[in-house]
Amino acid sequence: MNDFFIRTNKQLSERNKTLQKIKKILDDLKIIFFLEGGALLGAIRNKNFIKWDHDVEVGVFSDRINNEKILKILNKAHNSKLKIDFVDSRTNNLKINLREHDHTKFSILGFKETKKNLERDMYKYPSKFFSPLDNINFLGKNYRIPNNVKDFLKWTYGDWQTEVKSRDIRVYYDAKAINSIFKIYIKKIIPRIKSFINKKRDQISLRDLFKKRESLFQSMINSNQDKINVLFFDIGSKDANESIFFLRKNEFIKSIIIEPEKKNIRTIKKNLINYKTYRKRFKIINTGVSDKNRKQNQISFRKLDYFLKKYNKNNHLVLKMDLEGRETNVLKGAIKYLKKIKNISIVIKLNPVKYTNKDMYNVLKELFINGYKIKFVESETNVIPGEFKKNGLLLIEVMGDRGLYKNVDKNYILKNAFKPSFKLINFRPGFTSNCIHSIMIEK
Repeated sequence: MNDFFIRTNKQLSERNKTLQKIKKILDDLKIIFFLEGGALLGAIRNKNFIKWDHDVEVGVFSDRINNEKILKILNKAHNSKLKIDFVDSRTNNLKINLREHDHTKFSILGFKETKKNLERDMYKYPSKFFSPLDNINFLGKNYRIPNNVKDFLKWTYGDWQTEVKSRDIRVYYDAKAINSIFKIYIKKIIPRIKSFINKKRDQISLRDLFKKRESLFQSMINSNQDKINVLFFDIGSKDANESIFFLRKNEFIKSIIIEPEKKNIRTIKKNLINYKTYRKRFKIINTGVSDKNRKQNQISFRKLDYFLKKYNKNNHLVLKMDLEGRETNVLKGAIKYLKKIKNISIVIKLNPVKYTNKDMYNVLKELFINGYKIKFVESETNVIPGEFKKNGLLLIEVMGDRGLYKNVDKNYILKNAFKPSFKLINFRPGFTSNCIHSIMIEK
């Protein structure tokens, strides 16, 4: 999408409603915030949003927001049907990215207070403009803004009344507002290195990755290894690792790997090149899976039942889905076929923060009505979550901070699988949202 496209009046109206939702969230939590960046510039210069601007930003004082408040923001955002894309909980660069519609990103930006400035990694403002804050009525609601706002805009942008279309802050900000390259390096690059190291602790090597993080997910897949005539559909794979591990278990297992991204296809082929003995046992399909046959951004999408009907030859089907929220549409599009067939196991990584309405709930409920049962449930971020303990679920395997449970009641899943349970982490996207990481259902 071209960031500089002109938003329609309807899209600007949607943008305003989302900003008002965020205002209510922060007001309810008694968090002081102010219009920032293009939102402030548009409010003063245009008396509206800047139509070609891709985002809306509000500022907060990050020293006054601890992790507990960040988690409260995330919970309220989810309850307000806002999609949470990213969280950086560090005080010197606090950021929460939210979205309700594709045309606009919303960012809550934290500023650290120093003696003279309010600062982020990249830029700073003089503190004098923020003590006290002024108020403005913007599109029907009152918002805080810096005092002497025109002087503030002149300090920040120089010629603030001339529009500059750029995503590069060094182009549209005055040089004095930008931190030095060295300071940016110290503040931004080093934390990124730390984030990379934190992530790699759990991903030291492919073998350690599955031992430490994804081994329980793989265990659910592997539980099907002794079934007769198994056909594994690896849907949403960046590296084909689940296929590789599963193919090792039984020489009669075959795998269909379906992935739309060409760069992931290259990785998959690279990983599989070392397994020549598997060559006749796997097929790689470069396409996407969705609820309808279509083409988008030069990527072809097919319904799941197209692949199941084409390749199912009286097999026991094992479907693995790691689709970052898109599994709802995939399952909905194939629900009629899934209800009819027998001998099938579906392993799904859940993404409750990305589900809207009750779509995923309704899909699973319909499958349960038509004979599917829960085989396994994998917890996330806690081996024995409070809800699991309260309901006396049977723990059968532990790995790291996750636990694997067997024969869990379907009503428990319908009640708990779609409630996000937020926890902050030190690498992208900055948070997890699952009490239940994944499930396996079968028929």
